[in-house]
Amino acid sequence: MNSKSNQTYTITPNAGFVVALLVVDGAVLPGATTYTFTNVTTDHYINAYFAPSDLTLTAGAGDNGSITPAGLTGVSQGGSLTYTITPNTGFMVAVLVVDGTLLPGATSYTFTNVTTDHYINAYFSQVSPPVTITAAAGPDGAISPAGIATVAVGTNQTYTITPNSGFTVALLVVDGTLLPGATTYTFTNVTENHYINAYFAPSGFTISAGAGANGSISPAGISAVTPGGNITYTITPNAGFIVSVLVVDGALVPGATTYTFTNVTTDHYVNAYFEPSGLNVSAAAGPNGNISPAGLTSVTPGNNLTYTITPDSGHTVSVLVVDGTLLPGAATYTFTNVTSSHYINAYFQ
Repeated sequence: MNSKSNQTYTITPNAGFVVALLVVDGAVLPGATTYTFTNVTTDHYINAYFAPSDLTLTAGAGDNGSITPAGLTGVSQGGSLTYTITPNTGFMVAVLVVDGTLLPGATSYTFTNVTTDHYINAYFSQVSPPVTITAAAGPDGAISPAGIATVAVGTNQTYTITPNSGFTVALLVVDGTLLPGATTYTFTNVTENHYINAYFAPSGFTISAGAGANGSISPAGISAVTPGGNITYTITPNAGFIVSVLVVDGALVPGATTYTFTNVTTDHYVNAYFEPSGLNVSAAAGPNGNISPAGLTSVTPGNNLTYTITPDSGHTVSVLVVDGTLLPGAATYTFTNVTSSHYINAYFQ
């Protein structure tokens, strides 16, 4: 710059701001949009400072996120201003503090029809992983949803418990606590893992049925019967066995292949027991001799049976035919550990 010349500066505030003050050679001067150095004969400096015009909104963010626009923002009377709140990765907006009032976390907030100064601060928290609820049902019913359900933190989860026909919900076990049976259960404001198990019991009266070895009874186990109802049991022995006895409410009843409880007004039980039905051995003799015992003989499975073969005077036993096999003649023959039917024929010469 030439000595003794003039220099004019133009000061331009951003929208929503005014020139607050000028500092010229260390002297603080009122704000102005122009300033002129006249008859310059030495070095000078000038600094311009700005302040919001009209009303101000102040915004700040805590750790792990940001707010835009940040800091001090000027807003004209009746104007609006929207803030964008951005959490860092792995974090969420926990809360907004607007003019001292705590509001739920959100990623944007708008001041509308501004007529006074305001401030807003955003705070962040780490995103919680989803929690799980594990549900299972015992026999004779179901729970829905079953298995492992993923639930967002702070939400609710309702379970529906459905007993099979003839059964009721006996109890629920929720996180180890036994609760009365119910057909629904709701976890509210979930913040940790949970589990729920449903158990069922017969409704009305129960009849318990069982079978000993070598046969079966149907239906087996515990059956539910409505008051005044009937239920019929079918008893089926295995091959080679018969029903020997039924035990009904402690009383011995002759063996039968069916049994019916009628007009049920109390709990009952029935048990079936079986015994071998016996196996048959057929024996016959040709001319000139005999076999004993002759004809059809019943043998208990696992037992033995001996036959005596006696030729007439002047004759001998020539051959035995046992189950189709020709064997040398003999005066006796024993079937041991009988497990199937047999036949034996004796021939003489």
